[in-house]
Amino acid sequence: TLAAPGKQMDFSTPQGRIFAQLSAIFDEWYAADISRRQKDSAAYRKSQGKIAGAIPPGTQRNLEGFLEPSPEGAWWMPDGRFVAGTPNKAPDLGALWRSYYEAAKRALELYAENKHGWDVLAYHLYIEGWPFKTREGGPRPMGRDDVRRIVRNWPEYGGLVLETASKKRHPHDFNLDEVHFSEDHAVMPISLLRAVSRVHYDRAQHPKDHGVHRDVRVYALNGMTYCAHCERLAAQQDNPKLRTRLQGRVGRYAHPAGAVCGCTNKSVLAHEYEAEFGRLVKLLTIHPDALPLMTELALHADQLRHPSADTPDPEVEKREAIALCKRKIEAAINLYGDGRITREEYLRRVEYNEREITHWESRTSESEKTALELAMCMDAVDKLSKLWDLGDAEDKQGMARSLFSYVVFDLDTRRIVDFRLKPWADRFLTLRSAILGPNASIEAGDLGSMTGSEPMSRDMHPEGYETISRDSLFRIVERVLVAFYHNRPLPQKPASSLIPEKQSRNLEIVQRFLAGERAVDLAQEFGISVRRVNRLVRRYQRREGSV
Repeated sequence: TLAAPGKQMDFSTPQGRIFAQLSAIFDEWYAADISRRQKDSAAYRKSQGKIAGAIPPGTQRNLEGFLEPSPEGAWWMPDGRFVAGTPNKAPDLGALWRSYYEAAKRALELYAENKHGWDVLAYHLYIEGWPFKTREGGPRPMGRDDVRRIVRNWPEYGGLVLETASKKRHPHDFNLDEVHFSEDHAVMPISLLRAVSRVHYDRAQHPKDHGVHRDVRVYALNGMTYCAHCERLAAQQDNPKLRTRLQGRVGRYAHPAGAVCGCTNKSVLAHEYEAEFGRLVKLLTIHPDALPLMTELALHADQLRHPSADTPDPEVEKREAIALCKRKIEAAINLYGDGRITREEYLRRVEYNEREITHWESRTSESEKTALELAMCMDAVDKLSKLWDLGDAEDKQGMARSLFSYVVFDLDTRRIVDFRLKPWADRFLTLRSAILGPNASIEAGDLGSMTGSEPMSRDMHPEGYETISRDSLFRIVERVLVAFYHNRPLPQKPASSLIPEKQSRNLEIVQRFLAGERAVDLAQEFGISVRRVNRLVRRYQRREGSV
């Protein structure tokens, strides 16, 4: 493959082909030479004790190329946001200056205490208002991966230069007794780095291969459910990266670890959320008898969007064209019968008009297209509604992902606050919201059915029929959700997501484990994970040992 926009090569002559081959040889040599020079430069800088590559968080290079504390940081605003700036110019009277260097140092100090894991450490740093510098140079709240990046760079903070990157190093690769920090080039206290290295070494373990997990549970709405609080933050700060998906694990849809958005609850029971989603799908289900009404509404909406009188009605045009062709055939029969045209001319006219009739009849009208599209959407929603009660998790997951783009769920109020169907179903959702009354009930079996009392399209207010956009879809979904929750008042305080203490159950698990029963059997019987069983046993043994 030749990728040379600026070169003119003629491959039709021997001289041109020779020139192309020689150019390729010299280009390959040039690329290899540049790579060798870059590697030599990196090796030379490492031999001088300088880092070649990405530097640890909270540091910068001085004029000599060694690391030093970075003066950069961000302002922690009273509302919890981080705003980039300089230390001598506060954007708000209540803002506090937080430097990236002090944030990294605080993360190492908390880790050296060896009391918490990555998630809790990130939460503490978020509560204290410490930012992390992104690759783009802006501030963001500290997450679990950010804490991990800081801790893994403890050798670099001590002035050491290693061959491998921090993410490729295992803590057990170090012999801590032989690690000698450089006091001249260290940017963090040596005593702190030694404590961090020891904790990091003690915590590390090699992963064990447990084989294939055949009892892994499939969560039907995994990968398409977003946290409502994170959505609100992403919209306020205009940062889509703040959006987080709820992850299915241990019978729950849980908030991602390390992401802090202000929600009180961090998870919801899987069967509760899936039941709520199933109720929403049933609300969208429409009786097949409602298809003519929805088709009429769609055509009426198109006429409202395109009120020009110059545009002919496709239905009328089709009927008139077919009627004209039939009259021409009848006229040809009369002319042939009167002997005014030859048989060849008669057959030619009849064949031509029959082809025209076939063409117009096979031409799908706008009403037929609309009816077909709505019928497909109605069938997809109806199948998902029936499958949701009887199907397995994998089938439900596939159907939900084929119809819904995403769902936004509020963990505190236990409500679906937003959702989007696939773009091909936007028209269906618009029309469904139009025939959905504010007092609709999903318990009725004839939702959307034609009872004779529904208003026809010419009598309905064409609200929501404007060109579908992000804002109009939001209003349409809001109308559907208002009808969905019309008989359920909004909770005044966050719903409790805490599991009540089960001391008697936990004690029974520990006693049966110590009596010789397997952790796998106990986990399956009580509906918890094997890891939870082992944690209960270790906690009991530590308490007994401390007495």
